[in-house]
Amino acid sequence: MPEEKYKIYDLAQPFGPGITYVWPYFPDVKWYRVGYFGQHGLATWMVDNLTFHTSSHIDAPYHDLEDGPTIDKMPLSTYFGEAVILNIPKNELEKITAEDLEKAKPEIKEGDIVVIVTGWYKKFSTEETYMVKHPGLVPEAADWLVKKKVKAVAVDFGSVDHPYQTALAEIRKDIMPIKITSMEEFRKQYPFLYVHKTLLRNRIGVIEYIGGQVGEILGRRIMFAAIPLKIVGGDASLVRPIAFEFLK
Repeated sequence: MPEEKYKIYDLAQPFGPGITYVWPYFPDVKWYRVGYFGQHGLATWMVDNLTFHTSSHIDAPYHDLEDGPTIDKMPLSTYFGEAVILNIPKNELEKITAEDLEKAKPEIKEGDIVVIVTGWYKKFSTEETYMVKHPGLVPEAADWLVKKKVKAVAVDFGSVDHPYQTALAEIRKDIMPIKITSMEEFRKQYPFLYVHKTLLRNRIGVIEYIGGQVGEILGRRIMFAAIPLKIVGGDASLVRPIAFEFLK
């Protein structure tokens, strides 16, 4: 098909030496160049400590549910189809609620891939802010999405769960504005990985670190694809998500 008949939007964040962000409890990713044009006539890179939860990626149900399917067992159709690109601006540690989703345009319908854009993707160059202080969905939002029977949820930050619902609340409590006196009581209010587990238990796809050209398609319905690698037994996969449209 001639290129003038379609347009592709790259929705991925970069991935490579110096820009490989990992969660605070993961070892750093190490990049090595083992092939050189001067010596070998080609270029080859190797990577140590690679986690598939860095840059744009998909979480398989097995990531949070021991009995959940691994990434190679997930239907590819989960990550392909019509998407709604929702513009829901949020600041540091703000919560994405069911009300936010209810009011968002275009209206979310059954079978949609829901792409939530808060503007956080623009902060990708600020590692600590991007990784630790991002907005996130609260439990009621996850429950609402399940009731709407959406196909997948994609976000422009590092975790669908609000940081208070992840290990960040404990690991980086030095910069969290909330005071935790009892983790047991805290977890009653902010259950651990509730959004991940709720979506994945219902086989709703989870795609994180959306970015790139997503700002060009805000407020639209558009075709979307984020096809994972066929990693046998994998809990996740790096991915290069795109949106595309056919031109008249």
